[in-house]
Amino acid sequence: RGSARPLASSLLLAAAALTRPEGNLFALVVGLFFAGEILLRRRRLRAGLVWALPYLAIVAAHLLWRLAYYGEWLPNSFHAKVPGAWWEQGWRYLSLFDDDYGILWFVPVALLAVLAGRRYVHGLFGALIGTYLLYVLYVGGDRFEFRFLVVVMPWFYWLLADGLRRIAAFRGGGDGRAGLAARAVAAALALALLATTHLGSRSADAAGLRHGVASIEIIRDYAKRRAESGKFLREWIDRGLLPRDAVLCVGGAGALPYYTDWPTVDRRGINDLTVARTPIAGRGVIGHEREASYEYLLERKVVILDMFNRIVFDENILAGRFRVKRYGSAQVPLKGFRLGERYLVFGTLASEAEIRRLFGHLEPAR
Repeated sequence: RGSARPLASSLLLAAAALTRPEGNLFALVVGLFFAGEILLRRRRLRAGLVWALPYLAIVAAHLLWRLAYYGEWLPNSFHAKVPGAWWEQGWRYLSLFDDDYGILWFVPVALLAVLAGRRYVHGLFGALIGTYLLYVLYVGGDRFEFRFLVVVMPWFYWLLADGLRRIAAFRGGGDGRAGLAARAVAAALALALLATTHLGSRSADAAGLRHGVASIEIIRDYAKRRAESGKFLREWIDRGLLPRDAVLCVGGAGALPYYTDWPTVDRRGINDLTVARTPIAGRGVIGHEREASYEYLLERKVVILDMFNRIVFDENILAGRFRVKRYGSAQVPLKGFRLGERYLVFGTLASEAEIRRLFGHLEPAR
């Protein structure tokens, strides 16, 4: 009522913009609709100012602080993960979602709600979804299943529900049989939506890795393994058997740096200004295409380089096998040490003297 709704909307959108940079897309669409309402004299200019000023003040203050502190308008993670447009991969990403859930069959129902709806919210939801999907197409989607689509699904399903309601309400000039048929069609579509959602969530094809897009199962198992490895290493650090300050370099950051508290270089550039602006050699796994150079890792004095996207193993993977692994154009020596019944295996850019100083008390993996 009054200015409460515009103010709440403004604060919510400002929070979205501070959370992720694409939150500003939603604010842009809402702002254009708000401006249209003012031009059509459906809302007062005062309501528009109540909406715009808090959002602009919060977002502008944050952007200016970011520029002053980091010297950048956008988060470092955006630079690291979005090297440019990748429409083809974005199309694959959306196509995989349709392959699993058959969502295109229900798009006409949502469009019916947008086209037939006379309320402001119908057009707004449709515009928000369309704008955001264009953004997803532009950046190429995401590595981790369909989390990029979660944000717009409530709006899409709201439109679906309204479209089904309109179909069920169709009377065809008062003919009872037409109304009954319309309700049957609406019910069948609703049941089909439930069925495709259920089948899609249990699809065997969706449990693997497709076009670089990992399933929930793969993500869960990977995260579980990394967390377990991090906790295991933490125990050895707390016992004084592993160093507390060895520089770690990983491609899958998160659990290992968190639990070990080792100084960490993300070779993909998430936490590194230099790597995040390293040109990519070519398109690869979406969001994981940056690669720190060998020379830069030397400069950062990396001791533990996660060469296998895993550094704790249940068996000695070096036994009777290679002792070096290529990183870019360089050959990186591999080191392994026994930790109880398990093995710590990593590449290193440290000298032999440094390795002996840090790990010389441990049993080498032979």
